[in-house]
Amino acid sequence: MDNVRAGFREIWQFTDGLVFDVDETQLRWEDAIVYSQDNHSDSIAWVLFKDGVRSLAFKPGVEDMEIVSFLGVLQQAKSLQAEAADDLVTLLWAQDFQFISYTFRELASENAVPIEASETVLEPPPTEVRQYVAEEAPPARPEGMISIEDFDTTLYFLDDREIDYLRGDVEREYSQDLRRNVLSMLFDLLELQSYGTVRAELISIVENFIPYLLGAGDFRSVAFILRETRVIVQRARELIPEHRQTLAAMPARLSQRDALMQLIQSLDESAVQPTEEELGDLFQELRADALPTLMSWIPKLNNDHVKRLVQGAATRLAQAHPAEVLRALASDDAAAQLEMVRLAGRLKLVGAPDGMEPLLQTGDRTLKLAVESR
Repeated sequence: MDNVRAGFREIWQFTDGLVFDVDETQLRWEDAIVYSQDNHSDSIAWVLFKDGVRSLAFKPGVEDMEIVSFLGVLQQAKSLQAEAADDLVTLLWAQDFQFISYTFRELASENAVPIEASETVLEPPPTEVRQYVAEEAPPARPEGMISIEDFDTTLYFLDDREIDYLRGDVEREYSQDLRRNVLSMLFDLLELQSYGTVRAELISIVENFIPYLLGAGDFRSVAFILRETRVIVQRARELIPEHRQTLAAMPARLSQRDALMQLIQSLDESAVQPTEEELGDLFQELRADALPTLMSWIPKLNNDHVKRLVQGAATRLAQAHPAEVLRALASDDAAAQLEMVRLAGRLKLVGAPDGMEPLLQTGDRTLKLAVESR
């Protein structure tokens, strides 16, 4: 598709439209054959021609999205059964293309014989008209008889309980998290499908979902992915070592310094902030090695909401992983050391004094005062 788009952009430098004439086996542009395929089963021209399309026009802008939909319609039309209700023209019309136009011929009328001008239509005599009307008119209804046609009614009547049920079902349908549903289906397939090629493709899809979801601000779905990958590693049958390693490493990627720094910076600069619950779910998935990065970013954050959430995540990791506290205290970043000293003193972490003692030998007066006050 990248090659197709690049080709279109080159063409638009010389013309503001492409018009193709459609034959059974060929597409022609200004009487020059630009596509030819004699085998009907493989021919794009035949797919268009057999359903009546006789010309096809593209305008600048078609390469962005509509060309993909157009090729999808052609593929769908090739697989239609003879008795199918739809045809290619119906499928094209349903897409409502803005940059693609076409002309078609009604196949049913191609061989129709026109009425000659000399032919005349004979009118029946008045007596026959009166007899026909009398036969077709409904019989007279006896006086006093009631007919259902006299009432403006509907076929079904719903009581209040049924209406409430339908309203609730509609609201439930519209309130569903479609991303979460898609992800759940992917993980179900990943767990149940034991074929290596299928699992490799599913893992690739899940990996590509993460940057998209982070960009969309759907942090809760990212946290869901990281939780489910751990479950899959434990429950999936016949999981080969390569796939197991990829899935196991997926949650750790978010805790890596570069990825976490980029995430925190984008949150601090974002105009629309996620809720505490959404971001809290994501930060719950951070690993212990994320602690030094979190501590180094706390003094740099300008957004109080994000700073509070980062501090909460750092507190949780410091309480759960004392060894990482010592590692953060030994960091080369003085700002991260200062924040870690304050946090360790506030939480009264066991073993933290051992990591603070070397800081008394530094030349940073603020850092030394923070250590002494703890």
